[in-house]
Amino acid sequence: MNPHTGVKFDTNQESNKEPTNTHSHASARATAHRKESAALNCNNEVSNYLQSLSVPRKRDREQAALGELLTAGYSRAQVKIAIDWLQSNGLPSSGEPCHSPIVFLATGAITQVLEKAETAERKKNAALNSNQVTAAKAQQELAEQEADNKKAAEREAKFLQCYPSPEAQVKFVAEFRARHPEVAVLTGVGLRRLAIIEWAGDEESIGWVNSHFDLFVSSHDGRLRLLKKTIISP
Repeated sequence: MNPHTGVKFDTNQESNKEPTNTHSHASARATAHRKESAALNCNNEVSNYLQSLSVPRKRDREQAALGELLTAGYSRAQVKIAIDWLQSNGLPSSGEPCHSPIVFLATGAITQVLEKAETAERKKNAALNSNQVTAAKAQQELAEQEADNKKAAEREAKFLQCYPSPEAQVKFVAEFRARHPEVAVLTGVGLRRLAIIEWAGDEESIGWVNSHFDLFVSSHDGRLRLLKKTIISP
């Protein structure tokens, strides 16, 4: 307590310190560790490639070329990417095998090879993303189809409670068709399901049918088949 001001001082200096963001520090350390691990992995893979060369003269030439590339500012990771591309695709001009890839890269070809490797990686990622989008879309459509079929089964069950006899069901569907001659293109399950949708008063389904009704009226092509598949599949 300050005797002159009456203000109590906080003698716990530790409590006045700003808390350390341990989560951010841990995340930064983890990122740095991943980078170090990746760099070490590239170092090891390039070293393993050099050690795998059985001809000493070729190994020495490749080692010297690696030194040139590193001196020029390229990283071992970039060299590794370029080596992998050459081993998979061959020489850019002909596709023939490249027997001394690092020497070839040191001639100035590394820029072209890295560009080709980057382009290939972008195409790979784009194809992967496209496949993921397609799969997600297919999964969504399947889920929607299953939901539609579940609703249709529920409507069918309620309809059978009100019209248990086959004769009553046939009569009901015939009356529906008489009221809507524009759907004469539909028969069987399709016509029956539309009739039950109208009977059930399912606003969501009726609204969907109404918004696409012109397809029932005017179309006999693939659009109608798609519509039938979407809403009236058994």
